[in-house]
Amino acid sequence: MRILALGLCGLALWALPALADDLDLRIREQQDLLRRIESQLEYQGRLVRSYSEQEKGILGELERINKAIVRKDEEIRLLDLQIRRTERNVESLKSRIRGLEGEIEHLKEVLAQRLVAMYKYGDVGKWEVLLSASSASQLMERTYYLRRLAEEDSRVHDQLLAKVRELEAAKSDLQAQQAELEAKRRKASAERASLAREQERRDRLLSDIRSKREFYQRAMEEHRKTLKEVEEGIRRLLEEKARRERERGRERSSSQLVAPRKGQMLWPVEGEITSTFGERPHPVFNTRSMHTGIDIVAPYGTAVRAAASGEVLYAGWVSGYGQVVILDHGGGITTVYAHLSRMLVSEGQSVRAGDVIGRVGRTGLATTAHLHFEVRVDGKAVDPMPYLSSR
Repeated sequence: MRILALGLCGLALWALPALADDLDLRIREQQDLLRRIESQLEYQGRLVRSYSEQEKGILGELERINKAIVRKDEEIRLLDLQIRRTERNVESLKSRIRGLEGEIEHLKEVLAQRLVAMYKYGDVGKWEVLLSASSASQLMERTYYLRRLAEEDSRVHDQLLAKVRELEAAKSDLQAQQAELEAKRRKASAERASLAREQERRDRLLSDIRSKREFYQRAMEEHRKTLKEVEEGIRRLLEEKARRERERGRERSSSQLVAPRKGQMLWPVEGEITSTFGERPHPVFNTRSMHTGIDIVAPYGTAVRAAASGEVLYAGWVSGYGQVVILDHGGGITTVYAHLSRMLVSEGQSVRAGDVIGRVGRTGLATTAHLHFEVRVDGKAVDPMPYLSSR
């Protein structure tokens, strides 16, 4: 039974490094994602040139709140991974301590048996063994074995001391890991409370924009300017991309892309369409505004996939849109994926149709989790429905 228990313990310890390696990899990936997000948080100016002016408006305030929410959400993800790794370390140390305690008990039993024998026979027993030898060779043999026995006693004693020191070090490490775990749990709890407060601030501001005419009119005027600049910005980025390729003496990379024909694009997410392309009325103020894409409802965090193969033209923030990924598919066709909770690609990266490029969220002017999806031709928004494949 003891052998079985030690065997199971060994199997558990063998599995832990693989689990730890996986967590370490995920932590490094999350740290890389956080660094990329930090740079993207200040990156809007490349697409929308009046960004510094927009920061002062209602949508600018909403964007600051959304950025704080995204940053805190990703920091909490990192903390959760670190907590899991520390929990694994604690369990590994506890298992190691149990193993050391078992080894120490075994060594104590061995030494105890030797002490009993030494008490019973003492030095007299050794002399009796030597003096009872019937020949010189037998005397030399018995002297050799007595010396080996003494060396073994010394070895077991030294091994016991080493195991005791190792046990003390493991217990000290365990105490430190448990303190670190508790500190991380407290920090994660505080970050979640802070995140909840920021989400409440966002919801109050969105409620004001929906229900107060002055707020709504100001927000829509700011958004109309953004829509115009997004159209101009996409054209400018495509032109910059073409110029860079020409300067490098290479054929424009987007010309190598096969522009998708109508009816060929994949659906970026599965879900109900709650708002179509075109003008739509406000439910309270009896005003109309242009909706430049379609809204597809999906659970928060659902994978958003590239509708067609292409290259990431832009990955960053846009006022009202929140976190946005824009893909260049060649032939002047681009697709826009907005209100993302996470962006999982970087500018210049090549993607294939169906690749995950982000996660459904509610950044920007979104009041519920959904994907705002656009198709643009030479920067101008067109109805995406004819481009999407039939369901």
